[in-house]
Amino acid sequence: MQETLNDSLPPVHHNADHWGPGSLQYSFPPSSPTPAPGLTAFPSNPTLLTPLTPPPQSASPSGFDLVGTVMLDQIANHWKLDAEDKDRLWFFVRIGSLGPGLSLSALAMGLYSLAAKLGIAAAARRLQEKEQRDYHTVMRDLEIRLADTFTLTTPQKLVASINAKTFCSLAVFVNKSARKYKGIELTEETSDPYIIQVALLRHFVFDHPTLSKTPKESEDEGDQDFEEIEERPKKRGRTTKGADFWGQVEEWFKAEISKRGSSFTTPAWKEYIDQILKDDRDTFKGLIPGATVRVNIPRCAERSGRIGVSVKEAGLEARQESEKRNVSRKRGVMW
Repeated sequence: MQETLNDSLPPVHHNADHWGPGSLQYSFPPSSPTPAPGLTAFPSNPTLLTPLTPPPQSASPSGFDLVGTVMLDQIANHWKLDAEDKDRLWFFVRIGSLGPGLSLSALAMGLYSLAAKLGIAAAARRLQEKEQRDYHTVMRDLEIRLADTFTLTTPQKLVASINAKTFCSLAVFVNKSARKYKGIELTEETSDPYIIQVALLRHFVFDHPTLSKTPKESEDEGDQDFEEIEERPKKRGRTTKGADFWGQVEEWFKAEISKRGSSFTTPAWKEYIDQILKDDRDTFKGLIPGATVRVNIPRCAERSGRIGVSVKEAGLEARQESEKRNVSRKRGVMW
């Protein structure tokens, strides 16, 4: 039976060099023998025959197949690229594989060129970050060292005191002084004389900033009721008469009295005091506590050319000495 079936099939001629439609050729004998019982006769029309399916051809290799993960990692490691830059390289390979795709040499050259640019940019970025870290490290070390070794000089402390939160306007200072040193609230009858007294002393200190550091006439070491603004070297004995702060205040008032008269009601004194009050209002208008203030009272006296000291350092100290020693009564100063 098998031999009869094989004899009934036409011989097939296969062209091994080409696959596809028409690659199979069939030849048939001029006449077909009678088929064996139970078998259908083989069709004699070649167009009814279905050729054998050729084996599948492999697709053209993609850019990923050409480059490979190992090659891309080697390029990224050579240029010290991070994960973000490595993703950029993979995206470049994906773009180069679209359509027909780039050749292996073109893809590799473009990939290496991109990696070189990314590597140079990454190196510059790392250098900048290192410099910033070094700068902050140096500043922290300097801050630690200066915290133990650096101290302000007396003139620097004088300038720094201008930023004190207690630096305030004349009106605020007068009320604070009255409550603190006299224990009273100012009224219409007592406010004017007291304001004039404090305003003149305050103006004198602003106009003569160096005198607030002048040693006192005598040291009263037993009185520690008031906070020391700055440690001063201890003095023994008494300073020269007239060289202490209050001696200078007395000399200043003597000179002003000789020019303006012995009463505050004279036009010269009235103009002088009004100008002091006006300049103080202009200087401290809208003052924020702690803000830097430069004292400038141009029409009241000759300028010393230096910045005035703070109220806490000079005005309060002047008021304390006035209350302790009662300078105005003993020396005949006219208030």
